[in-house]
Amino acid sequence: MDRFRVLLVDDNPAIREGICAMIDWEAYGYQLAGAADNGLSALEFLEKNPCDLIITDIRMPETNGLELLRRARE
Repeated sequence: MDRFRVLLVDDNPAIREGICAMIDWEAYGYQLAGAADNGLSALEFLEKNPCDLIITDIRMPETNGLELLRRARE
């Protein structure tokens, strides 16, 4: 069974690592494909690693979460 691939994006390392560790991704049918610390890193990751779901912080330096989602859809 194919799992939905998830990208987690947050500039706060404690939050990013906490969410990664706290959720049993496999139990819910997801695969944590990767994590990024800002929107630009996330876009670079997505170029080579397509994902089904992006969980992102809204307020981040460089590219905020809303801009990330807009650019990822393009």
